[in-house]
Amino acid sequence: MKRLAILAALCAACVGGAPLAASAQETTLKAAYFIPAGDSLFRKAFEDFVAAVNEKGAGLVKIDGIVGPEALPPAQLGSAMRSGIVDIIGVPPSYLSSLVPGIEGLSQPSIDLAEMRTNGTWDALTKALAERANAYPLAHFGDVSFHIFSNKPIESVDDLKGMRVRTTNTYRAFLEAAGAIPVSTSRGEIYTSLERGVVDAYINIPSEVKPNGWQEVTKYRIDPGFYASTVLIAINLDTWNKLSDAQKAFMEDMGAYTESEIAQSLVDGDAAAADDLASEGMEVITLDEAEGDKLRTLAYEASWDNIVEQAPEFGAELRE
Repeated sequence: MKRLAILAALCAACVGGAPLAASAQETTLKAAYFIPAGDSLFRKAFEDFVAAVNEKGAGLVKIDGIVGPEALPPAQLGSAMRSGIVDIIGVPPSYLSSLVPGIEGLSQPSIDLAEMRTNGTWDALTKALAERANAYPLAHFGDVSFHIFSNKPIESVDDLKGMRVRTTNTYRAFLEAAGAIPVSTSRGEIYTSLERGVVDAYINIPSEVKPNGWQEVTKYRIDPGFYASTVLIAINLDTWNKLSDAQKAFMEDMGAYTESEIAQSLVDGDAAAADDLASEGMEVITLDEAEGDKLRTLAYEASWDNIVEQAPEFGAELRE
């Protein structure tokens, strides 16, 4: 019933401004994002994408606001886009793994994200999204590393054994391989989970800590980082196919702009946030070279092995 109420509310919000209905020239789209409005750099990056579309695409394309997780739970974003309830979504790739198994591999690259556009990855992604999620990719951005944030000191990979760590599909296989206990909670529950000792640690990027207040209940950041915290912006394929050639070209340009200009400000902001946390007292534990290599190797190999096992075709294609 709750899901039906959410969908009904979203449909009502679209009345009078349905996709492709603003005028003969301008197309109006509805977007949704996995982070609520606030101080998150990842939220700001998506807001900058929307602002750029609206400013540069006046008379051509307009995005009519951003639906947040308070109206549409992040786990439902993929289905909402696939069915056309919203036109554009921004989510970490792992949030679409129920529709496109293996897509979480996009967050575990050993190449620059820009290279994905030219080495066959983007073509494989485009095909998989069309076939399984009724979607078309516009941008993939956010090349900043995840870190383990903990309330217990971690000096080696073995210290992860038995630790309760908040997880998502992106790093569940790594945690299991390390002997940690993955705990599934929503982003909104991370603070209270740490405060009450439900989890000992979580994995995220430095710039997401203070906007959520997690620094108040977090003692340590563990280096080195690993993976890439990325967001995929995708559009409903039916909506995409109804756009004119000029509108498609414009939206492709906005995707490229997001991956270059907007993404760079995100990278710079995350580095500054990491320094800020350390200056305010969060202790940084840097594993020695051998343990750091061990952590990164385990993180990548465990996740890619799991991805290929769950999605033999697409997962293997992405890994290659």
